[in-house]
Amino acid sequence: MGAEGALAQQTRAFLYAALLGLSLGLFYDILRALRLVLGAGRLLTGALDLVFCFVSAAGFFAVTLAFCQGQIRSYGLTGAGLGAVLYFVGPSPFLLSLLAPAAQFIHSLPGRIQAFFKKGRSEGQESK
Repeated sequence: MGAEGALAQQTRAFLYAALLGLSLGLFYDILRALRLVLGAGRLLTGALDLVFCFVSAAGFFAVTLAFCQGQIRSYGLTGAGLGAVLYFVGPSPFLLSLLAPAAQFIHSLPGRIQAFFKKGRSEGQESK
């Protein structure tokens, strides 16, 4: 492979790694919202962090295997890191401003439903 082919391959690997970094940032925010919905206990946080680490490692392994001839290259690491930074600086705050209230609403649903039924029962008993 000539120098131009090698540069094209490295550029493609860098861009796929950056896409991986963006995707992992989105996945992290989804797990963060899930933590809000389910409650942030130590066990759940640890389990979700473990899931994130596994998915991150598998994704980076796939990108490295497919586009870097199975070798960890600095442009692959740089691309993934840059993609994650771009995600967290760019769309992450906006997405979290949408996900956090929705997650908190979903988290509060069981209490609201329980209060609704308690209120209905107490009104039914008063009318007898």
